[in-house]
Amino acid sequence: MYRLFHHNHCIVIYDKSDKEFKAKYGNSYEQVAFVKDDTAIAVIVERMKRQYNATTVTYDCHIKKKWGWKYFTDEQKVSYRERWSKIRAGRPLSDHQRQRISEGKTGKRSNHSGKAHSQSTKNVMSLRAMGHKRINGLRWCHDPSTGKERRVRELIPGYLWGRNPELELHLQLRR
Repeated sequence: MYRLFHHNHCIVIYDKSDKEFKAKYGNSYEQVAFVKDDTAIAVIVERMKRQYNATTVTYDCHIKKKWGWKYFTDEQKVSYRERWSKIRAGRPLSDHQRQRISEGKTGKRSNHSGKAHSQSTKNVMSLRAMGHKRINGLRWCHDPSTGKERRVRELIPGYLWGRNPELELHLQLRR
């Protein structure tokens, strides 16, 4: 939030409270505008300069610079696209680079690729996921010959609806 103060053809833009402004500049300034949006400051300052015939504008504030793809000009976008395409254009990584990447990823959570969950962990995860939207409408089915279980919307040939009874018995015995 920014405050615009006016005194003797001078406008001061300040981003702190009234008390701090008065302690720094004194009581001779009059607050003429209050701006919440960073993007509207330039427009309002121009309007106030015309309205109060101001000759000087002092920015005693920190205006955050906008960052993001939508704030770049078309020329900047074209130059960035060219640079990015040249940087990664089908170039294979060296062994040294691959090793550095893998070292950077060690100790971080991954998608558990290559790791097998125990059956009890799988059961806990399935119970926690029961109310989630992504599994609403899915039902358990199992293959009696292999014992595999899946959640599906329509029954797969060779599968039966419900959880595997042998697995259910095994879980009850473990408890």
